[in-house]
Amino acid sequence: MGCNFSKEISDLVLMYSGYQYSLISIGKGVRLLKRYADDGILIFASQDYNSIVKEIKKLMLFYPSNLIINVKLNRVCCQYLDLSLSLDDVTAARNRVHHRTFFKRFHKFAYLDPWSNHPKHVFAGLIRTECIRYIRNSSLVSDYLHSLKLFRLRLLKLGYRSGFVKRNVVDYYYYQHRRKKLRQNLENKVVYPVVVHSAFLSCTC
Repeated sequence: MGCNFSKEISDLVLMYSGYQYSLISIGKGVRLLKRYADDGILIFASQDYNSIVKEIKKLMLFYPSNLIINVKLNRVCCQYLDLSLSLDDVTAARNRVHHRTFFKRFHKFAYLDPWSNHPKHVFAGLIRTECIRYIRNSSLVSDYLHSLKLFRLRLLKLGYRSGFVKRNVVDYYYYQHRRKKLRQNLENKVVYPVVVHSAFLSCTC
């Protein structure tokens, strides 16, 4: 859906249909149903192939008949938005889904040209925010370092200076520590509601 309003258009077409389907299927045939724009993910309650196909056919009944939907089934991995999700050794050790950054096959990596007429902090912000995205998407430090290595190579190829890139790279452990501290501060913060009573006094002149 290559337009500036793809998310809004897809919501108009798909949101109510997905909502109707979730009312009868979430907690029964389906554990999870998520969609963003035209990209969706389904996690089924059963591993039986016939049951899964039955649920998919049921979902199709709620969508417009002229809509073309591509479905990919996989027992151990899938790609959703910019995430690669998998059930592997990491899942067995940590009892959670292993996730890392997913790069589409035809991704253009259209970063700002280092010689363009932008303030210096814009280029620094580009590097830092991309690093933060990789950290959030990574279950393991090794996943982050792999994405970071490729990111550095792309920036150097564009003409970014090595020292500038190095100074603005976000450290994995430092960022996670800051997030943990911020979360603790928010949990410990007590908010006292302020109630203001207004009264109008009659004037006896």
